[in-house]
Amino acid sequence: MTGRGTRWPAGWALAGLIVGLVACAPAPEPVAPPPAAPQEAPPPAAPAPEPEVAPPAPEPPPPPAPLPAVRPVWVSPPRPDEGLTALAVWSGDGSRPWLLAAAARTHRLVLFDAATGELLRELGVAGERPGQFRDPADVAVAGDLAFVAESGNGRVQVLRLPGLSTVGFLGGGELRRPVALAVEARGTGLVLWVADEAAAEGEGPRHRAFELGPDGLPTAAGGGKVGEGAAPARPAPPGRDVAPLPCLEGRWLAAARDEALVLLDGDLAPAGGFRIEGPTAGPTVAVAGAPGPLPGLPGGALYALAADGSIAALDVGDLGRALGRATTCGAP
Repeated sequence: MTGRGTRWPAGWALAGLIVGLVACAPAPEPVAPPPAAPQEAPPPAAPAPEPEVAPPAPEPPPPPAPLPAVRPVWVSPPRPDEGLTALAVWSGDGSRPWLLAAAARTHRLVLFDAATGELLRELGVAGERPGQFRDPADVAVAGDLAFVAESGNGRVQVLRLPGLSTVGFLGGGELRRPVALAVEARGTGLVLWVADEAAAEGEGPRHRAFELGPDGLPTAAGGGKVGEGAAPARPAPPGRDVAPLPCLEGRWLAAARDEALVLLDGDLAPAGGFRIEGPTAGPTVAVAGAPGPLPGLPGGALYALAADGSIAALDVGDLGRALGRATTCGAP
């Protein structure tokens, strides 16, 4: 066997050559990354808002001054089931003065001694005949006549005092729901104002005037009616919630306002208030004043009807002293 060198396949030789060249080649230079694009500067931050400073809280108003209190001369027992709605004073015929109250729930009049509060008499039942009433809402007195607004019968019944006999009727067939009365002297006769709560749909009370003779009977045609409108010709004459105070110097009225009473001047502007001393008997629903001094009430009388049916009698002289106003009746 002759010696012969080892022969490598041609492909293998080429591969080795390539590997050697790669191993001897210099390493490639590192390529630097492209420069970053310049960034815009952020906008300046907005300044922080100033903290809001709350305005100082307003100081609370001072508490109202307490109303002066007037001690009643007497207070009648409550009558909560009667539905007493109105008061009127009859000075009497030289004997005992009366305080008349309209009782809507029991359809009658209740009579008290105006000087002492003693119960004297109850008159009437529900009905339409003379001496009968249906839902009496108000009562007014002029001379020896008493006028009763019957809201249930749509009329005003006229009675003669002290016998309380029926003289006649006003507004029958014309009045719908009379609720308040005011009577004033005019010449030798009277003018009676009547507030009709249901006079027209959607309207408030309308006031109608009736011209009467001294006997309480109409003197004009058409039942004595002489006018009508939204209000009387003169500012709100005394009614069931306003009472004249003739014994207080000047022109003054007392008005019922909730649990207190208000003093009004001649133009009906408020001029102070007062309250009745003692336990509260509910809001005042009606007031009435006497035309002058009465026994036991030498300074004049003011009566206040409470919601529970009790009546408080105040001496106007005591009221004047509480309010710092001069009086014209009785001892100073």
